[in-house]
Amino acid sequence: MVDFRINRDTAERIIARFLREKISSVEANSFASKICDSLQASMSSPTRVAPARDIEKGLRLIPSIPPKAIAKDYLAELQSFMQDIDPTEALEIWRTVFRHGRAP
Repeated sequence: MVDFRINRDTAERIIARFLREKISSVEANSFASKICDSLQASMSSPTRVAPARDIEKGLRLIPSIPPKAIAKDYLAELQSFMQDIDPTEALEIWRTVFRHGRAP
């Protein structure tokens, strides 16, 4: 399947043009806007979890290493139930989750 990108305004105009053959201009414009809203809502964004089909394509929800902002908290959390764990092992656990983790 080929992926392509199209500007939202352009997409609305194209959709509305086809809809105008069957319904009024006002209704066509409104319906085209709703279609584009739905398409946009189904797309991944940095603040929203990607759909499972994107994860299956190889896209990941976490980086390959813990971000610096949470690295200490991540290690502390692991050490709270695995007292003997060192930072190298904690990093290896993170990488394992990154390599093998999948969305349900």
